[in-house]
Amino acid sequence: MSIIRFDNVDVIFSKDPREALKLLDQGMTRNEILKKTGQIVGVEKASLDVEKGEICVLMGLSGSGKSSLLRCINGLNTVSRGKLFVEHEGKQIDIASCTPAELKMMRTKRIAMVFQKFALMPWLTVRENISFGL
Repeated sequence: MSIIRFDNVDVIFSKDPREALKLLDQGMTRNEILKKTGQIVGVEKASLDVEKGEICVLMGLSGSGKSSLLRCINGLNTVSRGKLFVEHEGKQIDIASCTPAELKMMRTKRIAMVFQKFALMPWLTVRENISFGL
């Protein structure tokens, strides 16, 4: 069983991604969709399985969608289409469609993230900064 599974994940930065998804299905490029709709295609049809104990590296040019994809795992970016499963206690939780309560539980018990450009809060102690959950 995969610990993390991306299944044809699309991420569109828009309040209503339906138009961009339709254009993607018609074969339009990211730039064409941006010009036509003003919507940004962050990730297109990403599929990836990460097994327990496996080390996985996402490589790509700046702006290619690596961080956009990873931010879906903790719900910071919304999956516009597709499924994103994270294993927890033998169950596969679909982050793309889970409830806010399930997402909060996953963030508390299963998912952690260190930001590329992290910001410490100078008014907190080291312990408080580390324990501050996002």
